[in-house]
Amino acid sequence: MMYKWTEDGTLFNATVFEYHMAEFRTDPDAWDYATAEDIAEELRGSVEWSTDLCEALCEEAGMLKEWRAADEDTYKSVVEAAAEKLGVELYY
Repeated sequence: MMYKWTEDGTLFNATVFEYHMAEFRTDPDAWDYATAEDIAEELRGSVEWSTDLCEALCEEAGMLKEWRAADEDTYKSVVEAAAEKLGVELYY
C-alpha cells in the first residue's frame, strides 16, 4: 500500500485515492460530486483540457452561458475567468 502526505500534513492512502481519481476521470456522473478544486486539479494535470471538465468548472462558477457562447478562440479565457471566480488555480 502506498501512502502520501497532503499539504496540511495528513497521511492518506494513495492507492485508494488513485482508484477514485481514475473513476472521476472516466465517469462524468462523478463530476456532480466534485468540488471546484477537484476539477481544477484534473485540468492542471491534463495535457489537453477536457471540454466536460471545463464545462463543469464553468457551471460551478455560474458561467455556463458564457461557456456555451465561447468558441475555440475564447474558451480558455472563459475557463480562466471561472477558475478565478471560484478561487482555484489552473496552472502549476
